[in-house]
Amino acid sequence: MKKIILFLLISTTTFFAQNASHTNFWSKIALTQNITNKISTEAEFQKRWQNDIINNPNNYVDYKLATSLRFWIYFKPNENTTICLSPFSYFENNPIIKTESDKSKISSYENRYAAAIELSYNLITKLKLQTRTGIEYRNFINYSPDYFRFREKLSIKFTINSKLTLTGFDEILINSNSLNGLHNFDQNRLGTSLSYIPTKRIKIELGYIKIERSQRNSIDNLLENNLVINTFFTLPNKKI
Repeated sequence: MKKIILFLLISTTTFFAQNASHTNFWSKIALTQNITNKISTEAEFQKRWQNDIINNPNNYVDYKLATSLRFWIYFKPNENTTICLSPFSYFENNPIIKTESDKSKISSYENRYAAAIELSYNLITKLKLQTRTGIEYRNFINYSPDYFRFREKLSIKFTINSKLTLTGFDEILINSNSLNGLHNFDQNRLGTSLSYIPTKRIKIELGYIKIERSQRNSIDNLLENNLVINTFFTLPNKKI
């Protein structure tokens, strides 16, 4: 079964990778602290790199793409519902390298505030459907205008065993503002991931996301490959 799942993961990644014009490498380290049975907090540090599509397309960590620090508060009123609040996060967004001139563009900086609700539905044994509806306010420091962005994510999770989970998902991101009425659509993220839990306090996630991204100064969307490695650490429980 493990070999079949891994084969499907690799095959899906190869299929989605076709015709993409940009390749990125995303990584994240997250620290989770359980406060009570229903409340937890998380601090995440994220780093993203990109290739130089003109001169060095095979080096996926050639240029910085984004750096962020984000904090989350999770409230779980019941087994199938999670309310997610991010009271503060800071992002440095570097220009996407598509031409030589992009390398000299300045980065943008933003504070971001977000809220979301996750709902889970058990379909059959080991198979779960999950929805995540979110909104975020993007407060740019050296870029205007600020705006809200809406996110809707649909996931299907298959629990292989106590240590392995396979996930497929699609997420659409919509901007509250647009340029000439053309860019309310921001992104569509179609992906798959395999999560591995070697110990009760560590989870490692390997994945692939294909992104169709709106470009501010073009009516054509940019297609991206995104290779993902995330690591989650759960700290010892606090006694409350």
